[in-house]
Amino acid sequence: MAKKRIKYFCMLMSDILMVYLSDLLAWGLLFGFTEISKHWTFWRVPVILPLAVIIFECSMYVGKIRRNMGTQIGSKDVFCTAISAVLAVVLPALLVKLATITPFVFSHSMREEQRPWNELTMFGVLLFVFTLLIRFAFRGAVDWYARRRECRMPTARAQHSNWGNIMVIGGGGGESGRIVMDMLRHTGNVVKCVIDDDPGKNRLYLQGVPIVGGRESIPEHVDKYQIDTIIFAIPSCNAESKHEIFDFCAKTDCRLLTVPSLEEIVSGVHRAEVQHQ
Repeated sequence: MAKKRIKYFCMLMSDILMVYLSDLLAWGLLFGFTEISKHWTFWRVPVILPLAVIIFECSMYVGKIRRNMGTQIGSKDVFCTAISAVLAVVLPALLVKLATITPFVFSHSMREEQRPWNELTMFGVLLFVFTLLIRFAFRGAVDWYARRRECRMPTARAQHSNWGNIMVIGGGGGESGRIVMDMLRHTGNVVKCVIDDDPGKNRLYLQGVPIVGGRESIPEHVDKYQIDTIIFAIPSCNAESKHEIFDFCAKTDCRLLTVPSLEEIVSGVHRAEVQHQ
């Protein structure tokens, strides 16, 4: 929990930095960096940009970007980031425009805060690009650390496993799949690929392992990655989907293991079961 809070705090600080940096660069690239003092006025720094940060963070939270931060980045995340950047630029600009046409005491000074649309457009583009770069860099650092930790594992531990190359089904979406991935890595097993039916996760990585496709691609990737063992890690899967997935697995010569549900673990009536050799 503490590590997750630290991660969220670091990403929040990076978002705040990106908002201010994008605003500064948008002005500098269009009008020059010599007159920054004319750009960062009394209202701009303590009011308008913090408002942009709040709108940006709220939009990212609604889009649930934080949930898969650092592990997966898909088309939905790119779309939500783009929408968040647009809202963070447009809404404060509209509020400034509204303040200038209302009979408030500070309406005259707010007229100086109106920005040309080319600057606002540049601001939004830079904010979108910088945010994606930060998240891709963070995910790359996580994947690099996972690979480095795997390389440091004693090779003797892997020799005790006779499972060979492993394919995990359901590792990209459920908590049980992630736990299985962690356990396999810590015991020296080699996970070659992950199967997930969510098309938005295709070609993403989970702990450095590629998510290669849905259930229909199981036979193809068994041959491609020379899989010896398939681990089914979706305990909550309904009977119909489970039967369909097992049919695809049956088309291979792999050993098939299933992860028990929580109820089965608590009752002690289930062990990891070999479906077929």
